[in-house]
Amino acid sequence: MLALDPRSVEALLLRALLHRAIDEPAAALRDLDRAIELAPDHLQARHARGEVRAEFQDLRGAIEDFTRCIELDGGTLGSVHARAWARVQAGQLAGALADYTRCIELDPTSGLSYQGRGYVHELLRDFRAAVADYERAVELLPADSPHRPRARALLARAQGQLRPR
Repeated sequence: MLALDPRSVEALLLRALLHRAIDEPAAALRDLDRAIELAPDHLQARHARGEVRAEFQDLRGAIEDFTRCIELDGGTLGSVHARAWARVQAGQLAGALADYTRCIELDPTSGLSYQGRGYVHELLRDFRAAVADYERAVELLPADSPHRPRARALLARAQGQLRPR
C-alpha cells in the first residue's frame, strides 16, 4: 500500500505496528515520525509514538505525545494512564499523582489506576496513602488478573513500611 501511496498515514501506522510486533522499535519510530509529519493530529499515531519513545527512554518526547493525545481525545483513560506512567519513569511524581487521580475520576473501578497511584504515593514515602490505594487495587482487580499478584506484593511492601522497626 505504501508503494502505491507513500503518504498514506494509515499504511505507515500499520507498518509501524508490525515493526513493533517483530521487535523493531527503531523502524516503528521512523514510520510513526513520518505519519505524524503528514498528520500531526493523528491520535493513534501519536499514542503509538509515545509508547515507542517511552521504550527508548525518550520520556520527555513520550510525555509530549501523550499530552497531545489528551488534548485530542479529551483525556481518555488510556491517554491519561499512559502519560501517568511516563511521568513516573521521568520522576515527575506530582504530575503522575495528578494523572492517576484523574484516571480514578474517569473510572473508579480501575484497579490498575489505584495501583499506579499507590506506587506514586510509595515513591513519595506516603505509605498510608499507598496502602489505601493498593488495598483498593486488590479489591478491584479480578482474581484471575495477572496484575493482582503484583498489587498484593506492593501492598505487603507498603504495609511493611508502616510497621515499627
